[in-house]
Amino acid sequence: MLDAPMGDAPRETVFTRHDAARGLEWMRQSYGLFRRARVPWVALVLCYYIVLLVINLLPYVGGIGAMVVRPVFAVGFLAAAWNQERGARPSPRHLFQGFRSNLWVLVPLGVLIIVNIAIAMGATSLVDGGRLVGVLMNPAPEGLDADERVIVGGLQQVRPGVTVEPKLVDMPTSRIGDQHGTPRVASATP
Repeated sequence: MLDAPMGDAPRETVFTRHDAARGLEWMRQSYGLFRRARVPWVALVLCYYIVLLVINLLPYVGGIGAMVVRPVFAVGFLAAAWNQERGARPSPRHLFQGFRSNLWVLVPLGVLIIVNIAIAMGATSLVDGGRLVGVLMNPAPEGLDADERVIVGGLQQVRPGVTVEPKLVDMPTSRIGDQHGTPRVASATP
């Protein structure tokens, strides 16, 4: 077990309230960081997605492993921003900073995220009889109308532990037809 050095005693966390305008200023500053180093930030994000894709491909542990290491990679993005504020350019090596520091704090945080998702899914099962869980586990459930398929497609894009993949889903459409029901194209002119 790793012990913290004696001089690294826990400190009290000071919480400071800021008005909403400060939040907008942070967003402006964040965009400024991105604007000054667009290519390195895009490379960092692409590297992150490639790493998650590789982790997801691991048999048995892929999906869960990707969820466990997300907080570790979040520290990497923070390290890239911190370094850029101090004059360095963001690089893929920053992405792995969480593995070099605080790993044993970040991995349990990822496990806690999985536990919380499981609790949330269990709670939804109490309300919907397990339908949401079934939809997330089966990408093409039968018996859904067009509106439900759009919702399912959206849920499958954001479900935890899975890299976003483009999917084609049935979209609800309005049918325009003549008096005999034959479909026709609507025109802008009468």
